[in-house]
Amino acid sequence: MVSYESGLSILDEKLNFISHINKKNGLHSNFVTTVFADTDTVYIGARKGIAQWYDNKIVKTFKAEEGFSGNLTRLIFRDVKNRIWVLTDKDLLLKTKNILKPIGSIRILDNHEDLILKGDYSASNHKLTVVSKNKITVIDLDKIVPNTMVKSTEISKILHDAEEINVKDNIYFEDHNRDIQFVFSSVDKNLLGKTSLFYKINDDAWKPFKEPRTLKFSHIDEGKYSLQIKSVNEDGYEKVMPNKIEFTVLGPFYIRWWFIVFTLLLAGLFLYNYVNEINKKKYIKRLNQLRVKHQLENERKRISRDLHDNIGAYVTSLISKIDKIKNSENTIGTAVTYDDVRLDAEKILALLRQTIWVLGNKDTNLIALYDNFKSYALKFLQTDDIKIIFEEEIENNRKFDATTGSGIFRIIQEALQNVYKHAHANKVEINVISKNKIIIYIKDNGHGFNPDNLRDGNGLINMKERARELGFKLNIYSDSSGTTIELYEM
Repeated sequence: MVSYESGLSILDEKLNFISHINKKNGLHSNFVTTVFADTDTVYIGARKGIAQWYDNKIVKTFKAEEGFSGNLTRLIFRDVKNRIWVLTDKDLLLKTKNILKPIGSIRILDNHEDLILKGDYSASNHKLTVVSKNKITVIDLDKIVPNTMVKSTEISKILHDAEEINVKDNIYFEDHNRDIQFVFSSVDKNLLGKTSLFYKINDDAWKPFKEPRTLKFSHIDEGKYSLQIKSVNEDGYEKVMPNKIEFTVLGPFYIRWWFIVFTLLLAGLFLYNYVNEINKKKYIKRLNQLRVKHQLENERKRISRDLHDNIGAYVTSLISKIDKIKNSENTIGTAVTYDDVRLDAEKILALLRQTIWVLGNKDTNLIALYDNFKSYALKFLQTDDIKIIFEEEIENNRKFDATTGSGIFRIIQEALQNVYKHAHANKVEINVISKNKIIIYIKDNGHGFNPDNLRDGNGLINMKERARELGFKLNIYSDSSGTTIELYEM
């Protein structure tokens, strides 16, 4: 006894219940439409497939994967040639081993809207009577000849992200192409033809198209692919498309060879620049060390020279004056006085203090440097008949390192000493200007000299060289009215 809701109940000849078959014990659907008892095997026709019952259990099912087509099973029978047939609401199927093959070459239905309602097989004349919505058809099963002719499909066009590409070129897809479509030509000349298309990628199993002539992929991983297409006609015969479709899906740009090569080159360049920069810094550091060493050596020589030329001279003068005072003690009208001795001692002390200040300062600024120089200059010229005038216009109080600060101090100090020793002047003007650049003027009203006849003895050439090393330039202007030394920042 069949049921559209609860499956199949099996009864004996006296209508006694034997067993019940439904989804709980293996039936794929409780909507049962027909049953065929074949000796000790029962074929149960239900929605979307057939179940084979043997030894009180379901041993085999025939669904779409096994060739079942249509929705409902109308009739299952074995003919006089011992073949099992299945009639559904859409097709006539022949059981061949463990699959169902459609006999599509027999046109039972007029169109896709027509449905098979009922079927009846007569063993006496070996004919099948089929009743559909539109007509009644009598089929002579002896005259059924399967259609072995299968036409191969051809690639029609290829789209990626709705843009068509040339199928004759090498086929490449970017990893961001989310919608890839292969469109193939139709192989059915008859509108009711039922040729199906299947595809296989690389070594995967064959799979049916989800759409009649279009194969769509929403995403394929990076790699090379070989696509095969086969046509399967309504009687189950197939033909593979002779040419495989080879295509490549490119991965993200950061795993492609050109990007890897570019990255390696960039990394190599970065490493080269990094190592080169380190070596450059080492070289500059070494160069600065040598420069500092050279500057220290020059400074030691200059201090030694200053001590010898200036302090040494004052000490010699001081000793000489002390001796004169000692030899002429109690002598009235002595040319050398104690004030002369004191003056030499104060000049020695001023030079020593100035030298200690230069050596003791690491960093300084323009105002501090100029104030210290003014203090030195006033003490240096305090008893001489030389009037000293200071002028300043410092808008930018520049900061200096020890080398630059002491270098500037030494230059203007030596300029002042040259005025004292050689100029025969009674007035000296010192003017410091600091805006964007630093300019220092030292001007006297002495006898002047010819700058073209400079000698090393007066130290002017050394002053120019020292200024150049500090980033300054020293100009000397001199005539009979006096001398002007200009020290300006380049």
